[in-house]
Amino acid sequence: MPLLVDGEEPTTTTKKKLRKNKNLEAKSRSDGDAPDPHEVYHVGAHAITRNIDLWCDVDKVIKMAHLIEQVNASHSGELDEEKSAHDAREEALSTIDQESRDLYLRSYYKIIQIVPSLKVVIDDPNKASELTAITSKMNMTIRTTRSSDAIHLKPHITQYIPFNPFKSQINPPIINANGRADMGLNHPVLARFLCPVDQLERFNTDIEQAMKDLKSGEISMEAENFPALFWSGERPGDDFEVDNMFNGLFRGYLLVRVGCHIFLGPSSALGKDSRGTCSCNAILHGMTTINAEHIAYICVQTRFGISSMNQWHENDGVLSYFDQYRKIVSLIRNHVNTTWRDDLLKWWNKQMFGNENGRSHSNSKNLKNEAEVSCSSTSVRRPMSIMEKMHAQMQSHVTNTQLSSSWPGSNSVPRSNGLASTGASTSRSLEASTPTSTPRFTSSHPSTPVPPELSPTPPTVTPVPVNATTSGRTLSDSPLTDADLPLMPVTNKRARQPKTATMKGNGKKRAGSPSNGAVEGTTGKRQRRGRK
Repeated sequence: MPLLVDGEEPTTTTKKKLRKNKNLEAKSRSDGDAPDPHEVYHVGAHAITRNIDLWCDVDKVIKMAHLIEQVNASHSGELDEEKSAHDAREEALSTIDQESRDLYLRSYYKIIQIVPSLKVVIDDPNKASELTAITSKMNMTIRTTRSSDAIHLKPHITQYIPFNPFKSQINPPIINANGRADMGLNHPVLARFLCPVDQLERFNTDIEQAMKDLKSGEISMEAENFPALFWSGERPGDDFEVDNMFNGLFRGYLLVRVGCHIFLGPSSALGKDSRGTCSCNAILHGMTTINAEHIAYICVQTRFGISSMNQWHENDGVLSYFDQYRKIVSLIRNHVNTTWRDDLLKWWNKQMFGNENGRSHSNSKNLKNEAEVSCSSTSVRRPMSIMEKMHAQMQSHVTNTQLSSSWPGSNSVPRSNGLASTGASTSRSLEASTPTSTPRFTSSHPSTPVPPELSPTPPTVTPVPVNATTSGRTLSDSPLTDADLPLMPVTNKRARQPKTATMKGNGKKRAGSPSNGAVEGTTGKRQRRGRK
């Protein structure tokens, strides 16, 4: 299956090729062909892009992680090596600072956690060529994933821009979001979103001039100058404070909507439950909590989504998405105020999963709430439905019918719930609904004896005499109702009709013959001849 290169959008021809290859793959699977053995690495690469590192190079991560592990082992005395090997390794790592080394190790361990089978290939020297093929495919998938997420976000981003999309829309309206001509710095609202947050006052003073300064580069838009859309507020950046710049940072409403779109599905972006037919990315990737890499990925995709760029690219003018992604991750992870960092991650968990502890706790809490609601609903008496009333009447009638058979000195059956007695035939028709334990029959008269509890007895049916006339009874006197009478099987054959007079001349039947029995046939012809 061909994959899109970084920055390439699927054209009509590419879509046809993709559909054709999918059909061929489906046909090959139906023919019994073995699946792709590298499919697990392809799936893992999607998770690496969104959860570990947007710019991950799997092959480089594996090599650098091994070198760093050798350095650590050499310092601890666990590795005995020659000086030439030690010098070569130190030279390879000389340009890599400690923060980058930590990033390589962290990415490596997370990759092994997502794709455990990759560890077997890495440790086997005989599978070096296979490892190269696997990492090459994974790197291609990583590039395709970030481009695919950007393309899928593009037609939805205009719906997420208004603070309250159900009451107001962006003004001036964006006619065609896919065209991108009216996006980014070409739109006054989006230009304010992209404006560096410390330049908002200048932007609000003269919007047209500020837009020109942003396009010309007079207002710097480099990676270090975070845009206003990263901050919270009804208008992004409204909650920004010069004396407390971390207030509302990475809590913009547009970021939350884009995050829900990517990880939970487009249907949940505007605060609704996901109704997708497929599992969302959070479930597919085993994602239970939000971390710094998730927030950085959302920020970069949001920044690109409202820009005027048609294709995904690492740079947008002087802005480097690579640098901005790295700076966001570093800022959150290495923040000296751990309370701010923990509160930020809890806030994101709450926005995404409904619980500050993450998705797993949210699911258990929802199940607990559902159980509590279910228990509380059983304790509240609700009105009986018509069907429940009908079943109650039938059971009550069966009970009264059984009790009447043992009631001393009484030949009548008391009525219950408006149903009249119909004898043993009703007991037979309601045999399936007879309760397992018969409730005691109580009388309102104090002197009336209360019979003991009775076990249900099988209903009996009086047989119909063979000769109903000689026994003084007719069929209407039988205790059986119409429902108890046997029914004739329904067939497609017609019942035989009584014979009618047949014309010997032409063999036709005539139902409406005269009463004298004269039939026009051979005899009629002879009579006419005699008259002549």
